[in-house]
Amino acid sequence: MYLEPVDPGIPLTLNTQAFVRLPNEPYYFRYFLIYYRIYISGLLVEGTVSTDQLDRINPSLYTDYYAFYPYTNSDNSVVPSTMGNIFSNRKYYPLMLEGSAIESYLGSSSGDIITLDFARNLPLRPALFPGDTRVDQTLTPLNLWRYSESGIMNPYAGNRYFTNHSDLNTGSFINQNTFTNLDIADNTAVSGPKYTYVSMYIMAYGMDNNFSPVYSTPTFIGIFRLPD
Repeated sequence: MYLEPVDPGIPLTLNTQAFVRLPNEPYYFRYFLIYYRIYISGLLVEGTVSTDQLDRINPSLYTDYYAFYPYTNSDNSVVPSTMGNIFSNRKYYPLMLEGSAIESYLGSSSGDIITLDFARNLPLRPALFPGDTRVDQTLTPLNLWRYSESGIMNPYAGNRYFTNHSDLNTGSFINQNTFTNLDIADNTAVSGPKYTYVSMYIMAYGMDNNFSPVYSTPTFIGIFRLPD
């Protein structure tokens, strides 16, 4: 069985916005999954993040990007049924929304465009818009939430927002024993101001007739700097 991947030519605005068109999928499709991981950095990048900046942002970002790279090859028609585990093994977690089930916006609405917006400074927060904000300024934002599940991953102090806050950029808060901030990669080389970046991938998810998971080829969305 085959699920159509998201077109890799995703329009970006610097490192703040992405406009993702969701393809139409067959009957066994369930919804799209967005996986993310946050990286602490001492490097300020104001434009679009390029591959030659990955290692300077955070060495783990460089390693993760090239670990996933073979899977993002659109020529691959066969995707491992363990694709979800491949992401989670590198501490990439499913994106969530505050107060809403993200599947509601990444499921039957396939064929539409969603906007991911990280340009929303406090008191606003990074959000998903169920539509294209370039053509419709009246869309309702849905705040992005970090993943949280007992015994798997717990955001420090319950702070689930995607903002460059001390709850996110303090490396000592990453604790394997308490499952705290496992969605964040530390950078011990940072001695000055700290910045945080999030890397995101999207793929379609479905179930075949034997109730086994089916995934599309994952598509790299981009790397976004979290607002202060």
